[in-house]
Amino acid sequence: LRFLLLLASVLTTLSERNAVAWLRLLATSVLLATIAWVGHSNARTDIVGWLQVGADMAHLLAAGLWLGSLPALAMLLAHDTADISAATRRFSSFGVIAVATLLLSGLFNTYLLTESVWLLPKSDYGRLLLLKITLFVAMIALAATNRFYWTPKLPADRAIATIRRHSLIEAGLGLVVLFIVGLLGTLPPPLHGHLHSGSGDGAFVHIHDIDAMAEVRLLPGTPGQNTAQILLMQEDFQPLIAKSVQLRLSQPGQSPVTAEAHVSGEGKWQVQNLALPTSGIWTVVVGVTTAADAALSLDGPIVLDPGSPAKSE
Repeated sequence: LRFLLLLASVLTTLSERNAVAWLRLLATSVLLATIAWVGHSNARTDIVGWLQVGADMAHLLAAGLWLGSLPALAMLLAHDTADISAATRRFSSFGVIAVATLLLSGLFNTYLLTESVWLLPKSDYGRLLLLKITLFVAMIALAATNRFYWTPKLPADRAIATIRRHSLIEAGLGLVVLFIVGLLGTLPPPLHGHLHSGSGDGAFVHIHDIDAMAEVRLLPGTPGQNTAQILLMQEDFQPLIAKSVQLRLSQPGQSPVTAEAHVSGEGKWQVQNLALPTSGIWTVVVGVTTAADAALSLDGPIVLDPGSPAKSE
């Protein structure tokens, strides 16, 4: 779907017709909004999950509206036309709407994805989020200066030059924010991480699928004999009750290692004496037969540390 939307967005740039422009706007907007379907907000399927997806979509569209318009505004301000004052005021008006949407949707997502604002500095996700918020505040400060101080002074040359310079700085900060957002999408949010296994020992992977979640920890996480601990959860983080669990680890050039797991608690399974010959990135597959006889397969990468003699012992 996203490929087709991207193709439509590209093809519609070849025409300047007004009707095609509206089609392009629709295609690019839906393309941007669908990013929410593959982020943290799509990790749950209850009503809160749908609200979170909606908030994420609004956040993405508002960001696209604001950041996508800044380069166009700067280009317009580079030309001495009679439309500068009117265009800048129009941009300022819908910029307020975009910023308000970003603020409200961001607060909603932060509330759902973090356990406490005060704990944000204690995780990589939280520190990146705080950096993103700091850059967002700086962008708002520049936008507010443009709106309330420089826009009323248009079309004075100094006002035009300053608004253009601030717009380019905002766009630059926006690019950094987008880079941070990309990193945030690869990290577990603090609340997410708080609900996962607490120990940092061994090799660990959290596998999140729409039907279930699995956490696999290999101890000691080095080549040789390992113990695999498996935690199965539903999308609401409640234990997933299973009839049987099979663990499979594979790596190019190595024979796959397969073993039946034994139950060790509610939603907890264990495999002992798992012989793994070499370090590196392995693919772990957790095959689950649920209490309702449904078959699930959860897979993800897990990294085996070469280890030290002391750790291997």
